[in-house]
Amino acid sequence: MDRILVLNLTRMGDILQSAPLISGLKARHPRAELGLLVQKAFASTAQLVPQVDRVLTLDQDQAVAMLMEERLPLGRQAQWFQEQVRDLRGEGWDLVINLSHSRDSAVLARLLGRGEVRGLVLEPSGRMGVSHDWARYFFCVTGNRAVNQLNLVDIYRRLGDLEGGEGTMELRVGDMAQAGVDAQAEAFPGKGALVLVQAGASRPNRRWPLDRMAGVMRDLHARADCRFALTGSGGESALCQELAALVPDLPVLNLSGGTSVAELGAWCRRADLLITNDTGTLHVAAATGLSSVSLFIATALPWETAPWLPGCLVLHADMDCAPCSHHVVCPHVQCRDRIALESVRDAALLLLARRGLASAPAADWAGRSGVRVYETFRDKEGWLDLMEHGARELDIATHTGRAFRHLWFRRLGVAVSEGGGLRHGGNGDRAHLKVALGGLLERLETLRGEALRASRLVKEIHAELMGRGARAKRLDGMARRLTEMDDGLFELELGQPLLRPLGVLHRMAKDELQGITDMQALGRATAACYAELGERCGELAGLLVEGPRRSVPHGVARPEAQERTEACASL
Repeated sequence: MDRILVLNLTRMGDILQSAPLISGLKARHPRAELGLLVQKAFASTAQLVPQVDRVLTLDQDQAVAMLMEERLPLGRQAQWFQEQVRDLRGEGWDLVINLSHSRDSAVLARLLGRGEVRGLVLEPSGRMGVSHDWARYFFCVTGNRAVNQLNLVDIYRRLGDLEGGEGTMELRVGDMAQAGVDAQAEAFPGKGALVLVQAGASRPNRRWPLDRMAGVMRDLHARADCRFALTGSGGESALCQELAALVPDLPVLNLSGGTSVAELGAWCRRADLLITNDTGTLHVAAATGLSSVSLFIATALPWETAPWLPGCLVLHADMDCAPCSHHVVCPHVQCRDRIALESVRDAALLLLARRGLASAPAADWAGRSGVRVYETFRDKEGWLDLMEHGARELDIATHTGRAFRHLWFRRLGVAVSEGGGLRHGGNGDRAHLKVALGGLLERLETLRGEALRASRLVKEIHAELMGRGARAKRLDGMARRLTEMDDGLFELELGQPLLRPLGVLHRMAKDELQGITDMQALGRATAACYAELGERCGELAGLLVEGPRRSVPHGVARPEAQERTEACASL
Protein backbone atom coordinates (compact mmCIF):
# COMPACT_ATOMS: atom_id res chain seq x y z
CA MET A 1 0.00 0.00 0.00
CA ASP A 2 1.67 3.20 -1.23
CA ARG A 3 -0.80 6.01 -0.43
CA ILE A 4 -3.31 6.33 2.46
CA LEU A 5 -5.70 9.26 2.90
CA VAL A 6 -7.66 10.11 6.06
CA LEU A 7 -10.56 12.44 5.27
CA ASN A 8 -11.88 14.50 8.20
CA LEU A 9 -13.99 17.53 7.26
CA THR A 10 -15.00 18.36 10.82
CA ARG A 11 -13.57 20.56 13.59
CA MET A 12 -10.33 20.92 15.54
CA GLY A 13 -11.17 18.40 18.24
CA ASP A 14 -12.16 15.70 15.75
CA ILE A 15 -8.94 16.23 13.80
CA LEU A 16 -6.85 15.78 16.93
CA GLN A 17 -8.85 12.68 17.86
CA SER A 18 -7.83 11.12 14.54
CA ALA A 19 -4.13 11.36 15.49
CA PRO A 20 -3.92 7.84 17.02
CA LEU A 21 -5.43 6.36 13.85
CA ILE A 22 -2.86 8.20 11.75
CA SER A 23 0.13 7.24 13.90
CA GLY A 24 -1.00 3.62 14.01
CA LEU A 25 -1.40 3.49 10.23
CA LYS A 26 2.05 5.00 9.78
CA ALA A 27 3.57 2.41 12.09
CA ARG A 28 1.94 -0.37 10.08
CA HIS A 29 2.82 1.15 6.70
CA PRO A 30 6.03 3.15 7.31
CA ARG A 31 6.81 3.57 3.60
CA ALA A 32 3.33 4.73 2.60
CA GLU A 33 2.55 8.38 1.97
CA LEU A 34 -0.07 9.37 4.56
CA GLY A 35 -2.35 12.31 3.74
CA LEU A 36 -4.90 14.16 5.87
CA LEU A 37 -7.68 16.09 4.13
CA VAL A 38 -9.37 18.80 6.23
CA GLN A 39 -11.31 22.01 5.80
CA LYS A 40 -9.05 24.94 4.96
CA ALA A 41 -9.94 26.67 8.25
CA PHE A 42 -8.32 23.82 10.22
CA ALA A 43 -5.18 23.36 8.14
CA SER A 44 -2.97 24.76 10.93
CA THR A 45 -4.33 22.12 13.33
CA ALA A 46 -3.73 19.32 10.84
CA GLN A 47 -0.12 20.45 10.41
CA LEU A 48 0.47 19.66 14.09
CA VAL A 49 -0.58 15.99 13.82
CA PRO A 50 2.58 13.84 13.76
CA GLN A 51 3.14 11.23 11.07
CA VAL A 52 1.15 13.17 8.45
CA ASP A 53 3.24 13.43 5.28
CA ARG A 54 0.89 15.75 3.44
CA VAL A 55 -1.96 18.01 4.59
CA LEU A 56 -4.61 18.61 1.93
CA THR A 57 -7.30 21.25 2.30
CA LEU A 58 -10.77 21.83 0.93
CA ASP A 59 -12.12 25.36 0.80
CA GLN A 60 -15.83 24.63 1.19
CA ASP A 61 -16.72 28.32 1.34
CA GLN A 62 -15.10 28.93 -2.04
CA ALA A 63 -16.83 25.85 -3.46
CA VAL A 64 -20.23 27.18 -2.40
CA ALA A 65 -19.36 30.61 -3.78
CA MET A 66 -18.47 29.05 -7.15
CA LEU A 67 -21.83 27.27 -7.30
CA MET A 68 -23.73 30.42 -6.36
CA GLU A 69 -22.01 32.65 -8.90
CA GLU A 70 -24.71 33.04 -11.55
CA ARG A 71 -22.48 34.95 -13.98
CA LEU A 72 -19.97 32.12 -14.18
CA PRO A 73 -20.62 29.67 -17.06
CA LEU A 74 -21.51 26.14 -15.99
CA GLY A 75 -18.52 24.80 -17.89
CA ARG A 76 -16.15 27.02 -15.90
CA GLN A 77 -17.71 25.86 -12.65
CA ALA A 78 -17.25 22.23 -13.66
CA GLN A 79 -13.65 22.91 -14.71
CA TRP A 80 -12.89 24.47 -11.31
CA PHE A 81 -14.20 21.42 -9.45
CA GLN A 82 -12.30 19.07 -11.75
CA GLU A 83 -9.08 20.96 -11.01
CA GLN A 84 -9.70 20.76 -7.27
CA VAL A 85 -10.29 17.01 -7.40
CA ARG A 86 -7.25 16.45 -9.64
CA ASP A 87 -4.99 18.32 -7.20
CA LEU A 88 -6.34 16.37 -4.22
CA ARG A 89 -6.26 13.02 -5.94
CA GLY A 90 -2.81 13.15 -7.47
CA GLU A 91 -2.08 9.58 -8.54
CA GLY A 92 -5.01 8.31 -6.48
CA TRP A 93 -5.10 6.92 -2.94
CA ASP A 94 -4.89 3.17 -2.28
CA LEU A 95 -6.92 3.47 0.92
CA VAL A 96 -9.32 6.28 1.82
CA ILE A 97 -10.77 6.38 5.36
CA ASN A 98 -13.66 8.84 5.54
CA LEU A 99 -14.27 10.04 9.12
CA SER A 100 -17.01 12.49 8.10
CA HIS A 101 -20.76 12.04 7.78
CA SER A 102 -21.48 14.54 4.99
CA ARG A 103 -22.47 13.83 1.40
CA ASP A 104 -19.59 16.08 0.28
CA SER A 105 -17.13 13.76 1.96
CA ALA A 106 -18.80 10.70 0.38
CA VAL A 107 -18.38 12.17 -3.11
CA LEU A 108 -14.76 13.09 -2.42
CA ALA A 109 -14.00 9.64 -1.02
CA ARG A 110 -15.20 8.09 -4.27
CA LEU A 111 -13.35 10.55 -6.53
CA LEU A 112 -10.03 10.46 -4.67
CA GLY A 113 -9.69 6.73 -4.10
CA ARG A 114 -8.16 4.25 -6.53
CA GLY A 115 -8.57 1.35 -4.12
CA GLU A 116 -10.52 0.60 -0.93
CA VAL A 117 -12.74 3.25 0.64
CA ARG A 118 -13.94 2.95 4.25
CA GLY A 119 -16.75 5.03 5.67
CA LEU A 120 -19.46 6.93 3.81
CA VAL A 121 -18.93 6.70 0.06
CA LEU A 122 -20.87 7.44 -3.11
CA GLU A 123 -21.45 4.13 -4.88
CA PRO A 124 -21.17 3.87 -8.70
CA SER A 125 -24.96 3.42 -8.73
CA GLY A 126 -25.37 6.87 -7.19
CA ARG A 127 -26.55 5.73 -3.75
CA MET A 128 -24.73 6.42 -0.50
CA GLY A 129 -23.03 3.36 0.98
CA VAL A 130 -21.15 2.72 4.20
CA SER A 131 -18.19 0.40 3.86
CA HIS A 132 -16.50 -1.46 6.75
CA ASP A 133 -18.11 -2.88 9.92
CA TRP A 134 -16.75 -0.15 12.17
CA ALA A 135 -17.85 2.57 9.77
CA ARG A 136 -21.38 1.21 10.05
CA TYR A 137 -21.08 1.26 13.83
CA PHE A 138 -19.79 4.86 13.60
CA PHE A 139 -22.93 5.88 11.71
CA CYS A 140 -25.15 3.90 14.07
CA VAL A 141 -23.81 5.81 17.10
CA THR A 142 -25.23 9.20 16.14
CA GLY A 143 -28.84 8.07 16.57
CA ASN A 144 -28.23 5.66 19.45
CA ARG A 145 -25.97 7.55 21.82
CA ALA A 146 -27.65 6.32 25.00
CA VAL A 147 -26.03 2.90 24.66
CA ASN A 148 -22.68 3.81 23.10
CA GLN A 149 -19.72 3.24 25.41
CA LEU A 150 -16.94 3.46 22.85
CA ASN A 151 -14.69 6.49 22.58
CA LEU A 152 -14.53 8.23 19.21
CA VAL A 153 -10.74 7.78 19.08
CA ASP A 154 -11.13 4.01 19.41
CA ILE A 155 -13.85 3.90 16.74
CA TYR A 156 -11.49 5.80 14.44
CA ARG A 157 -8.70 3.35 15.24
CA ARG A 158 -10.88 0.36 14.42
CA LEU A 159 -11.68 1.92 11.05
CA GLY A 160 -7.98 1.45 10.39
CA ASP A 161 -8.09 -2.14 11.71
CA LEU A 162 -5.78 -1.12 14.56
CA GLU A 163 -5.60 -3.08 17.80
CA GLY A 164 -5.90 -1.61 21.29
CA GLY A 165 -2.21 -0.87 21.78
CA GLU A 166 -1.64 0.75 18.39
CA GLY A 167 -1.53 4.50 17.85
CA THR A 168 -0.47 7.44 19.98
CA MET A 169 -1.97 10.89 20.55
CA GLU A 170 0.66 13.58 20.25
CA LEU A 171 1.07 17.15 19.01
CA ARG A 172 3.87 18.88 17.13
CA VAL A 173 4.30 21.91 19.34
CA GLY A 174 7.65 23.08 18.02
CA ASP A 175 10.66 24.56 19.85
CA MET A 176 9.86 28.16 18.92
CA ALA A 177 6.30 28.03 20.24
CA GLN A 178 7.43 26.31 23.42
CA ALA A 179 10.24 28.81 24.05
CA GLY A 180 7.87 31.77 23.67
CA VAL A 181 5.33 30.27 26.06
CA ASP A 182 8.02 29.30 28.57
CA ALA A 183 9.25 32.89 28.69
CA GLN A 184 5.70 34.20 29.19
CA ALA A 185 4.97 31.62 31.88
CA GLU A 186 8.15 32.42 33.80
CA ALA A 187 7.10 36.07 33.94
CA PHE A 188 3.67 35.17 35.36
CA PRO A 189 3.72 36.08 39.09
CA GLY A 190 3.28 33.40 41.73
CA LYS A 191 4.53 29.89 42.35
CA GLY A 192 1.28 27.98 42.81
CA ALA A 193 -0.19 25.43 40.42
CA LEU A 194 -0.97 26.79 36.97
CA VAL A 195 -4.55 25.96 35.95
CA LEU A 196 -5.80 26.57 32.42
CA VAL A 197 -9.49 27.52 32.18
CA GLN A 198 -11.47 27.11 28.97
CA ALA A 199 -14.76 28.94 29.55
CA GLY A 200 -16.03 28.80 25.97
CA ALA A 201 -17.45 26.02 23.84
CA SER A 202 -18.69 25.55 20.29
CA ARG A 203 -22.27 26.38 21.36
CA PRO A 204 -23.62 28.54 24.18
CA ASN A 205 -25.67 25.66 25.60
CA ARG A 206 -22.46 23.66 26.16
CA ARG A 207 -20.87 26.33 28.40
CA TRP A 208 -20.88 26.05 32.15
CA PRO A 209 -22.05 29.34 33.81
CA LEU A 210 -19.27 31.90 34.24
CA ASP A 211 -20.21 32.76 37.81
CA ARG A 212 -19.70 29.13 38.83
CA MET A 213 -16.38 28.94 37.00
CA ALA A 214 -15.30 32.08 38.84
CA GLY A 215 -16.35 30.47 42.14
CA VAL A 216 -14.18 27.43 41.40
CA MET A 217 -11.23 29.68 40.63
CA ARG A 218 -11.66 31.57 43.92
CA ASP A 219 -11.83 28.33 45.92
CA LEU A 220 -8.78 26.83 44.20
CA HIS A 221 -6.75 29.95 44.83
CA ALA A 222 -7.79 30.00 48.49
CA ARG A 223 -7.06 26.31 49.07
CA ALA A 224 -4.05 25.69 46.80
CA ASP A 225 -2.74 29.15 45.81
CA CYS A 226 -3.55 28.39 42.15
CA ARG A 227 -2.86 30.76 39.28
CA PHE A 228 -4.99 30.81 36.14
CA ALA A 229 -4.60 31.29 32.40
CA LEU A 230 -7.78 31.72 30.36
CA THR A 231 -7.77 30.06 26.95
CA GLY A 232 -10.08 30.58 24.01
CA SER A 233 -10.36 31.69 20.42
CA GLY A 234 -10.64 35.29 19.28
CA GLY A 235 -14.41 34.90 19.26
CA GLU A 236 -14.29 33.97 22.94
CA SER A 237 -12.22 36.96 24.06
CA ALA A 238 -15.25 38.87 25.38
CA LEU A 239 -16.30 35.78 27.35
CA CYS A 240 -12.85 35.48 28.91
CA GLN A 241 -12.78 39.20 29.73
CA GLU A 242 -16.11 38.80 31.50
CA LEU A 243 -14.76 35.87 33.51
CA ALA A 244 -11.58 37.77 34.43
CA ALA A 245 -13.73 40.67 35.61
CA LEU A 246 -15.49 38.34 38.05
CA VAL A 247 -12.18 37.51 39.80
CA PRO A 248 -10.23 40.80 39.76
CA ASP A 249 -8.21 39.88 42.85
CA LEU A 250 -6.84 36.59 41.47
CA PRO A 251 -3.67 36.04 39.40
CA VAL A 252 -5.22 35.63 35.94
CA LEU A 253 -3.60 35.74 32.51
CA ASN A 254 -6.03 36.13 29.59
CA LEU A 255 -4.64 34.23 26.59
CA SER A 256 -7.83 34.24 24.51
CA GLY A 257 -7.41 35.23 20.89
CA GLY A 258 -3.65 35.51 21.24
CA THR A 259 -2.41 31.94 20.89
CA SER A 260 -2.04 29.58 17.97
CA VAL A 261 -2.93 25.91 18.38
CA ALA A 262 0.79 25.13 18.74
CA GLU A 263 1.13 27.77 21.48
CA LEU A 264 -1.96 26.37 23.20
CA GLY A 265 -0.22 23.01 23.19
CA ALA A 266 2.87 24.64 24.71
CA TRP A 267 0.74 26.16 27.49
CA CYS A 268 -0.74 22.72 28.15
CA ARG A 269 2.79 21.38 28.57
CA ARG A 270 3.53 24.09 31.15
CA ALA A 271 0.25 23.82 33.08
CA ASP A 272 -0.70 21.53 35.94
CA LEU A 273 -4.40 21.16 35.14
CA LEU A 274 -7.10 22.15 32.66
CA ILE A 275 -10.72 22.92 33.58
CA THR A 276 -12.83 23.00 30.44
CA ASN A 277 -16.09 22.42 28.69
CA ASP A 278 -16.16 19.71 26.03
CA THR A 279 -14.26 21.51 23.29
CA GLY A 280 -11.13 21.25 21.16
CA THR A 281 -8.87 22.50 23.96
CA LEU A 282 -9.69 19.31 25.88
CA HIS A 283 -8.09 17.21 23.13
CA VAL A 284 -5.08 19.51 22.81
CA ALA A 285 -4.50 18.86 26.51
CA ALA A 286 -4.89 15.11 26.06
CA ALA A 287 -2.37 15.16 23.21
CA THR A 288 0.18 16.90 25.42
CA GLY A 289 -0.44 14.75 28.52
CA LEU A 290 -2.21 17.38 30.63
CA SER A 291 -4.84 16.06 33.05
CA SER A 292 -8.22 17.75 32.92
CA VAL A 293 -11.56 18.24 34.61
CA SER A 294 -14.12 18.49 31.82
CA LEU A 295 -17.78 19.49 32.01
CA PHE A 296 -20.08 17.64 29.63
CA ILE A 297 -23.30 19.58 29.09
CA ALA A 298 -26.21 19.44 26.61
CA THR A 299 -25.18 17.27 23.62
CA ALA A 300 -21.78 16.29 25.06
CA LEU A 301 -21.47 12.59 25.99
CA PRO A 302 -18.50 11.37 28.09
CA TRP A 303 -18.34 7.92 26.48
CA GLU A 304 -17.93 9.47 23.01
CA THR A 305 -15.50 12.33 23.47
CA ALA A 306 -13.87 12.04 26.88
CA PRO A 307 -10.15 12.88 26.63
CA TRP A 308 -8.08 9.97 25.32
CA LEU A 309 -5.78 10.16 28.33
CA PRO A 310 -5.96 8.10 31.54
CA GLY A 311 -6.50 9.87 34.86
CA CYS A 312 -8.83 12.67 33.69
CA LEU A 313 -12.15 13.44 35.40
CA VAL A 314 -15.34 14.01 33.43
CA LEU A 315 -18.44 15.52 35.05
CA HIS A 316 -21.81 14.83 33.45
CA ALA A 317 -25.29 15.92 34.51
CA ASP A 318 -27.27 13.06 36.06
CA MET A 319 -30.51 13.51 34.11
CA ASP A 320 -32.63 11.07 32.14
CA CYS A 321 -32.53 13.34 29.08
CA ALA A 322 -28.74 13.77 29.09
CA PRO A 323 -27.18 13.97 26.62
CA CYS A 324 -29.44 15.97 24.32
CA SER A 325 -29.86 14.71 20.79
CA HIS A 326 -27.87 16.67 18.22
CA HIS A 327 -31.19 17.41 16.52
CA VAL A 328 -32.86 18.90 19.62
CA VAL A 329 -32.56 22.48 20.87
CA CYS A 330 -33.39 22.46 24.57
CA PRO A 331 -34.98 25.72 25.79
CA HIS A 332 -33.96 25.09 29.41
CA VAL A 333 -30.50 23.43 29.49
CA GLN A 334 -31.07 22.41 33.10
CA CYS A 335 -28.02 20.17 32.96
CA ARG A 336 -25.80 23.25 33.32
CA ASP A 337 -27.28 23.88 36.74
CA ARG A 338 -27.03 20.26 37.87
CA ILE A 339 -23.22 20.38 38.00
CA ALA A 340 -22.46 22.13 41.28
CA LEU A 341 -19.50 24.42 41.91
CA GLU A 342 -18.33 22.17 44.75
CA SER A 343 -18.17 19.10 42.49
CA VAL A 344 -15.92 20.84 39.95
CA ARG A 345 -13.73 22.30 42.70
CA ASP A 346 -13.27 18.93 44.43
CA ALA A 347 -12.51 17.18 41.14
CA ALA A 348 -9.80 19.76 40.44
CA LEU A 349 -8.38 19.42 43.96
CA LEU A 350 -8.29 15.63 43.60
CA LEU A 351 -6.18 15.81 40.43
CA LEU A 352 -3.91 18.50 41.88
CA ALA A 353 -3.48 16.38 45.03
CA ARG A 354 -2.25 13.47 42.92
CA ARG A 355 0.58 15.73 41.80
CA GLY A 356 1.30 16.93 45.34
CA LEU A 357 -0.02 20.43 44.60
CA ALA A 358 -3.05 20.44 46.92
CA SER A 359 -4.66 18.55 49.78
CA ALA A 360 -7.11 15.89 48.65
CA PRO A 361 -10.76 16.78 49.25
CA ALA A 362 -13.03 14.60 51.37
CA ALA A 363 -15.29 14.01 48.38
CA ASP A 364 -18.27 11.70 48.79
CA TRP A 365 -19.20 11.37 45.15
CA ALA A 366 -21.96 8.86 45.82
CA GLY A 367 -23.77 11.32 48.07
CA ARG A 368 -23.94 14.12 45.49
CA SER A 369 -27.07 14.52 43.44
CA GLY A 370 -27.25 15.93 39.94
CA VAL A 371 -23.80 14.90 38.72
CA ARG A 372 -21.94 11.76 37.69
CA VAL A 373 -18.16 11.77 37.93
CA TYR A 374 -16.15 9.51 35.63
CA GLU A 375 -12.42 8.85 35.42
CA THR A 376 -10.74 7.85 32.19
CA PHE A 377 -8.52 4.77 32.03
CA ARG A 378 -7.34 2.24 29.48
CA ASP A 379 -8.11 -1.45 29.84
CA LYS A 380 -5.47 -4.16 29.39
CA GLU A 381 -5.92 -4.11 25.62
CA GLY A 382 -5.52 -0.32 25.37
CA TRP A 383 -9.15 0.73 24.78
CA LEU A 384 -10.34 3.82 26.61
CA ASP A 385 -12.98 3.26 29.27
CA LEU A 386 -14.68 5.22 32.04
CA MET A 387 -14.85 4.34 35.72
CA GLU A 388 -17.54 6.05 37.76
CA HIS A 389 -16.74 7.42 41.21
CA GLY A 390 -19.45 6.58 43.72
CA ALA A 391 -21.94 3.71 43.67
CA ARG A 392 -25.28 4.30 41.96
CA GLU A 393 -28.56 2.49 41.70
CA LEU A 394 -28.94 0.18 38.75
CA ASP A 395 -29.13 2.26 35.56
CA ILE A 396 -30.60 0.15 32.77
CA ALA A 397 -29.27 2.37 29.96
CA THR A 398 -25.72 2.29 31.33
CA HIS A 399 -25.91 -1.44 31.99
CA THR A 400 -27.18 -2.05 28.44
CA GLY A 401 -24.44 0.19 27.06
CA ARG A 402 -21.83 -1.86 28.91
CA ALA A 403 -23.27 -5.05 27.43
CA PHE A 404 -23.29 -3.51 23.94
CA ARG A 405 -19.63 -2.46 24.32
CA HIS A 406 -18.61 -6.07 24.86
CA LEU A 407 -20.98 -7.34 22.17
CA TRP A 408 -19.50 -5.07 19.48
CA PHE A 409 -15.94 -5.84 20.52
CA ARG A 410 -16.62 -9.56 20.20
CA ARG A 411 -18.73 -9.40 17.05
CA LEU A 412 -16.59 -6.86 15.21
CA GLY A 413 -13.28 -8.60 15.68
CA VAL A 414 -11.71 -7.11 18.82
CA ALA A 415 -9.96 -9.31 21.38
CA VAL A 416 -11.07 -8.55 24.96
CA SER A 417 -9.52 -10.05 28.09
CA GLU A 418 -11.63 -12.09 30.46
CA GLY A 419 -10.42 -10.30 33.60
CA GLY A 420 -12.51 -8.26 36.01
CA GLY A 421 -15.95 -9.68 35.28
CA LEU A 422 -19.22 -9.08 37.04
CA ARG A 423 -19.48 -11.48 39.96
CA HIS A 424 -22.90 -12.54 41.18
CA GLY A 425 -23.41 -13.54 44.79
CA GLY A 426 -25.96 -16.15 43.70
CA ASN A 427 -29.26 -16.68 42.00
CA GLY A 428 -30.74 -13.73 43.89
CA ASP A 429 -28.51 -11.28 42.05
CA ARG A 430 -29.45 -12.77 38.68
CA ALA A 431 -33.10 -12.61 39.64
CA HIS A 432 -32.69 -8.96 40.63
CA LEU A 433 -31.20 -8.14 37.23
CA LYS A 434 -33.95 -10.01 35.40
CA VAL A 435 -36.63 -8.09 37.26
CA ALA A 436 -34.89 -4.76 36.68
CA LEU A 437 -34.43 -5.46 32.99
CA GLY A 438 -38.06 -6.55 32.72
CA GLY A 439 -39.59 -6.16 29.28
CA LEU A 440 -36.21 -5.44 27.67
CA LEU A 441 -35.27 -9.12 27.83
CA GLU A 442 -38.70 -10.23 26.63
CA ARG A 443 -38.54 -7.95 23.61
CA LEU A 444 -34.98 -9.04 22.93
CA GLU A 445 -36.03 -12.70 22.89
CA THR A 446 -38.92 -11.89 20.54
CA LEU A 447 -36.54 -10.01 18.25
CA ARG A 448 -34.13 -12.96 18.27
CA GLY A 449 -36.83 -15.45 17.39
CA GLU A 450 -38.22 -13.33 14.55
CA ALA A 451 -34.76 -12.78 13.09
CA LEU A 452 -33.97 -16.50 13.06
CA ARG A 453 -37.35 -17.28 11.48
CA ALA A 454 -36.67 -14.66 8.81
CA SER A 455 -33.29 -16.30 8.13
CA ARG A 456 -34.98 -19.67 7.60
CA LEU A 457 -37.58 -18.06 5.33
CA VAL A 458 -34.87 -16.49 3.17
CA LYS A 459 -33.27 -19.92 2.78
CA GLU A 460 -36.62 -21.33 1.69
CA ILE A 461 -37.06 -18.53 -0.87
CA HIS A 462 -33.55 -19.15 -2.15
CA ALA A 463 -34.16 -22.88 -2.45
CA GLU A 464 -37.42 -22.26 -4.33
CA LEU A 465 -35.70 -19.87 -6.74
CA MET A 466 -32.83 -22.26 -7.40
CA GLY A 467 -35.04 -25.32 -7.83
CA ARG A 468 -36.70 -26.47 -10.98
CA GLY A 469 -40.23 -25.34 -11.65
CA ALA A 470 -40.25 -22.42 -9.20
CA ARG A 471 -43.84 -21.51 -8.39
CA ALA A 472 -44.56 -17.81 -8.77
CA LYS A 473 -47.57 -17.83 -6.44
CA ARG A 474 -45.63 -19.55 -3.67
CA LEU A 475 -42.68 -17.17 -4.12
CA ASP A 476 -45.00 -14.17 -3.99
CA GLY A 477 -46.51 -15.37 -0.73
CA MET A 478 -43.10 -16.01 0.81
CA ALA A 479 -41.88 -12.55 -0.24
CA ARG A 480 -44.92 -10.95 1.40
CA ARG A 481 -44.23 -12.88 4.60
CA LEU A 482 -40.65 -11.66 4.61
CA THR A 483 -41.81 -8.04 4.16
CA GLU A 484 -44.21 -8.47 7.06
CA MET A 485 -41.43 -9.91 9.19
CA ASP A 486 -39.20 -6.94 8.33
CA ASP A 487 -42.00 -4.59 9.41
CA GLY A 488 -42.38 -6.57 12.64
CA LEU A 489 -38.66 -6.38 13.36
CA PHE A 490 -38.77 -2.62 12.85
CA GLU A 491 -41.75 -2.24 15.21
CA LEU A 492 -39.96 -4.28 17.89
CA GLU A 493 -36.95 -1.99 17.52
CA LEU A 494 -39.05 1.18 17.75
CA GLY A 495 -40.78 -0.10 20.87
CA GLN A 496 -37.50 -0.37 22.77
CA PRO A 497 -34.96 2.35 21.87
CA LEU A 498 -32.18 0.60 23.81
CA LEU A 499 -32.25 -2.19 21.23
CA ARG A 500 -32.21 0.11 18.21
CA PRO A 501 -28.50 -0.37 17.38
CA LEU A 502 -29.21 -4.03 16.58
CA GLY A 503 -31.84 -3.10 14.00
CA VAL A 504 -29.91 -0.20 12.53
CA LEU A 505 -26.76 -2.24 11.91
CA HIS A 506 -28.87 -5.10 10.50
CA ARG A 507 -30.49 -2.81 7.94
CA MET A 508 -27.17 -1.20 7.03
CA ALA A 509 -25.66 -4.64 6.44
CA LYS A 510 -28.61 -5.58 4.21
CA ASP A 511 -28.23 -2.35 2.23
CA GLU A 512 -24.63 -3.27 1.46
CA LEU A 513 -25.86 -6.42 -0.32
CA GLN A 514 -27.47 -4.43 -3.13
CA GLY A 515 -24.40 -4.72 -5.31
CA ILE A 516 -24.45 -8.56 -5.30
CA THR A 517 -25.72 -9.85 -8.64
CA ASP A 518 -25.17 -13.58 -8.14
CA MET A 519 -28.47 -14.98 -6.82
CA GLN A 520 -26.89 -17.80 -4.84
CA ALA A 521 -24.43 -15.46 -3.14
CA LEU A 522 -27.20 -12.93 -2.46
CA GLY A 523 -29.43 -15.57 -0.89
CA ARG A 524 -26.68 -16.85 1.38
CA ALA A 525 -25.63 -13.34 2.40
CA THR A 526 -29.21 -12.23 3.14
CA ALA A 527 -29.93 -15.30 5.27
CA ALA A 528 -26.65 -14.69 7.10
CA CYS A 529 -27.71 -11.08 7.88
CA TYR A 530 -30.87 -12.24 9.64
CA ALA A 531 -29.01 -15.04 11.42
CA GLU A 532 -26.40 -12.56 12.61
CA LEU A 533 -29.15 -10.35 14.06
CA GLY A 534 -30.60 -13.33 15.92
CA GLU A 535 -27.21 -14.38 17.26
CA ARG A 536 -26.45 -10.84 18.42
CA CYS A 537 -29.80 -10.71 20.25
CA GLY A 538 -29.03 -13.95 22.06
CA GLU A 539 -25.54 -12.88 23.00
CA LEU A 540 -26.73 -9.47 24.23
CA ALA A 541 -29.37 -11.13 26.41
CA GLY A 542 -26.67 -13.29 27.98
CA LEU A 543 -24.46 -10.27 28.64
CA LEU A 544 -27.36 -8.38 30.23
CA VAL A 545 -28.28 -11.16 32.62
CA GLU A 546 -24.94 -12.79 33.35
CA GLY A 547 -23.13 -9.47 33.30
CA PRO A 548 -20.50 -8.29 30.80
CA ARG A 549 -16.88 -8.54 31.72
CA ARG A 550 -15.76 -5.35 33.39
CA SER A 551 -12.66 -3.70 31.94
CA VAL A 552 -9.65 -3.81 34.19
CA PRO A 553 -7.93 -0.43 34.64
CA HIS A 554 -4.38 -0.64 33.37
CA GLY A 555 -1.97 1.34 35.49
CA VAL A 556 -4.75 3.20 37.36
CA ALA A 557 -5.67 2.22 40.89
CA ARG A 558 -9.38 1.63 41.46
CA PRO A 559 -10.56 4.13 44.13
CA GLU A 560 -12.40 2.86 47.18
CA ALA A 561 -15.49 4.80 46.11
CA GLN A 562 -15.64 2.54 43.06
CA GLU A 563 -16.59 -0.52 45.15
CA ARG A 564 -20.14 -1.44 44.26
CA THR A 565 -22.86 -3.85 45.15
CA GLU A 566 -22.58 -7.06 43.16
CA ALA A 567 -25.67 -6.35 41.09
CA CYS A 568 -24.41 -2.92 40.01
CA ALA A 569 -20.76 -3.86 39.47
CA SER A 570 -21.03 -3.81 35.68
CA LEU A 571 -22.24 -0.20 35.45
